[in-house]
Amino acid sequence: MAGMTDQSFTTTAIVPWSSPIEAGPAEESLPRSARSLRDAARAFRTTADGQHGPEDLACAFALVEAALDDLAAGAEVVAHAAMADSRRRRAGATDGLPLGTARALSWRLHGLRSGLVAPRRICAELTRLFDGASPH
Repeated sequence: MAGMTDQSFTTTAIVPWSSPIEAGPAEESLPRSARSLRDAARAFRTTADGQHGPEDLACAFALVEAALDDLAAGAEVVAHAAMADSRRRRAGATDGLPLGTARALSWRLHGLRSGLVAPRRICAELTRLFDGASPH
């Protein structure tokens, strides 16, 4: 690990992006998405105690890495949206959070995004490790 170079984490969170998963029905909501995330994490945990080959582990942790990236991007998008809604509220709109609340939410969500960087890097390292261990 000492020889590894630190690669900065970048996310395209502020760039609009649409995945086939996101293009769901109009009833999709943030709580519904979070519930799906919780369910997926629970399913991952319940299947984790079995025997897994290097190829399965590499695939699984590559997918976890992508999920962490999407989660980080989503947290950042919510942070930006909260601030934008707060600005509209100050301009006379009735919805949106008060500025102080929006700033606190934004600050914490940016912290969440930053906190997901290390686990994402670990997943990338695990994927490389398991890719190297699989018989080709």
